[in-house]
Amino acid sequence: MLDKIKNKATELLHKTKDFFKNTNKRLLVIIATSLCLTIAFIGTTVAYLTAVSGPLENTFVIGNIQLELTETTGNTYQLIPGNTVEKNPKVIVKSGSEDCWVFVKVEKTSGFDNYLEYKIEDGWTHLGGFDGVYYRTVVNAKTDIEFNVLKNNTVTVRDDLTEEKMSAITSLPTITFSAYAVQRHAVDDVVDAWIIVLGEVNE
Repeated sequence: MLDKIKNKATELLHKTKDFFKNTNKRLLVIIATSLCLTIAFIGTTVAYLTAVSGPLENTFVIGNIQLELTETTGNTYQLIPGNTVEKNPKVIVKSGSEDCWVFVKVEKTSGFDNYLEYKIEDGWTHLGGFDGVYYRTVVNAKTDIEFNVLKNNTVTVRDDLTEEKMSAITSLPTITFSAYAVQRHAVDDVVDAWIIVLGEVNE
């Protein structure tokens, strides 16, 4: 009888150990699984936040150059030997214009210099290799910038113009002014700038 009780006690002890052993295994699996789920959840959350970062928007405004050529002294004059007449062509680079090359082209009819004389205003530079083309640069046009084309705003009739020479005139002498501007950015050479002008004019 005593042996039977011992056997039952031993069997019960083994079952109890097995129960706790199995229970610990289940707890370990659950903890491990929970840890894995937590890591997976955190990892997914971080990836999601990275994926939804907002766009970085950049805005580019359009640059511009605004140019005017004005004259207020008229365009018809009498040829009186030695007479000085007012003529005030003026180039205006408007406020807010980009840094630019500014050109003025002076075109005369054949024989003009036999009858009239003029000088170009200081600050303009003759562009070598191109007749009648003068240039200057404009930087930081915060206000309108004005440039006279002719020195003293005058043209003078030659004093050696005789009545005989005037009677021999078959077509009246004329002079024409044209103004152009080209951006300075990415155009470092004045000749390149003028070639750009020629391309635009000849299109």
